[in-house]
Amino acid sequence: MTIHADGIQGLGGLILFKRMRGKKRLRFRGTTGTANVVIDGTNYLATFATDLSITAANFVTTHAAAILSAEGVTVTQIASSDGLQFEKDTIDYTFDVVNVTGNIAQVDTLTLTGTSGAAGITIDTTTRSAVFVSSLTQTATDYVTNHAAAFLTIGIVITSSVADIIFTADSPGVSFNSPTIANNQVGDLDGTIANTTANVTGVEALLLT
Repeated sequence: MTIHADGIQGLGGLILFKRMRGKKRLRFRGTTGTANVVIDGTNYLATFATDLSITAANFVTTHAAAILSAEGVTVTQIASSDGLQFEKDTIDYTFDVVNVTGNIAQVDTLTLTGTSGAAGITIDTTTRSAVFVSSLTQTATDYVTNHAAAFLTIGIVITSSVADIIFTADSPGVSFNSPTIANNQVGDLDGTIANTTANVTGVEALLLT
């Protein structure tokens, strides 16, 4: 039998791997979202609720009977804590833990406005100019073509959609400063910026021997 914890939207698990007869322990880590505890290919969903001890208690209430029936494994909460204990009478099984971050990539969207001119778009010390070309859609497309490589060097992937230039963290869980835009005093090209998806730094499920 194998078990691992897969983080979704920030909630994850820390596995305490101890060589006890048929016993393994899992401790949840995180402050939001959900995590899958996977036992022999079957997902058992944990959903964050108020705090991690309540999350663990809810997991037992929701899944203990099904896990016992399907796997012959008893799952209990460890002393009203954020931990779970999985126990089986036989030692003839193993637990497999997959490292999980549960990170979510930051996404910022810059929506271009205007009908002419140029504007500088800056993140930290990287500034590249957008130049109006026929339409805002074409301007955004050309900006990505011309400058994607420069932003990738600072860990940001840029794409476009209609008049939007979309900035996405190349590494989920690693935040970046939101872009700024300033008209170059030529024409009226400008834009508005929205944080479409906030950065979330999740947790890892670690196998400790």
